[in-house]
Amino acid sequence: MQVAKVGAYKSATEQFTGDKMSEADREQTTAYIGSIWKNILKEVSKARNLSTGKLNEYADSLITFAAAEDYLKMKLIDGTLYTDQIKNEIKKRLELKDSEDINQVSLADMADEPDDEAYSGDDQIAIYYAYGDIVDGAAGGFFSRKQNIDAQTVCKDLEKLKDDEKVKAVVFRINSGGGSAYASEQIWHYIVELRKAKPVVVSMGGMAAPEDIMSQHRQTG
Repeated sequence: MQVAKVGAYKSATEQFTGDKMSEADREQTTAYIGSIWKNILKEVSKARNLSTGKLNEYADSLITFAAAEDYLKMKLIDGTLYTDQIKNEIKKRLELKDSEDINQVSLADMADEPDDEAYSGDDQIAIYYAYGDIVDGAAGGFFSRKQNIDAQTVCKDLEKLKDDEKVKAVVFRINSGGGSAYASEQIWHYIVELRKAKPVVVSMGGMAAPEDIMSQHRQTG
């Protein structure tokens, strides 16, 4: 393995170049995990009326293996129900009769919904999902076998959105840990061109580290 990288915080290749975590990687990992944990503490503390100190105490005591009754005593849950009882509780909240069915839809049902017929208006907002590693077509190699952001495909799609007069704005939803700098640069170029024609909003997912795509944006403001 031959590695060339720029920047102290580019740690993906450390598995090939070191035998322990670098201080830079430890710093950034501690920062984002600490930030996530603080947000969790804040929201759970507010929702369950428990102090953050008590929640930290619970987290350090391996309560994952505790009995359900213990969660009730800890005020982490409101009660315990069997699966069939959950349906009855949902019906109560929806103000449905016991004889009525709960309307449900699965991911498979939504995937089968036709796109073109459902959204045929003249004023549309397109949501473009970009999930996975950033690669450049066949150059993705190993990464081409799993979910990825293929620059060649994405660029063609962005160009189509730019030329589609019915699409008035685009939401670019990205969830990525990064990848090819070259592929990222190509995607960024097409986003810039798309912005010349219509508004573009970037929405970042749970693993939003598309630093390669967004770096040019930071440099240009």
